[in-house]
Amino acid sequence: GSLKPGGRLIYAVCTLTRSETAAVVDAYTKDHPEMEPVPVFGAAPVPAGTSGLQVIWPHQHRSNGMAVAVWRRR
Repeated sequence: GSLKPGGRLIYAVCTLTRSETAAVVDAYTKDHPEMEPVPVFGAAPVPAGTSGLQVIWPHQHRSNGMAVAVWRRR
């Protein structure tokens, strides 16, 4: 890929459907071992075996819903 080592890739969508959020993020994480999930917000590491997907729920944040995931090239 064209992302340099240590570079970050951000996936952000303004939908809450599993097919466009968790399914995409899980598939990308599985298919790209050279990329590691990193936290979207804060400094806490992404737990092992998880994608790091963060969902912003409208009813919790009084906003539009969206989902965000970030990876870093190893």
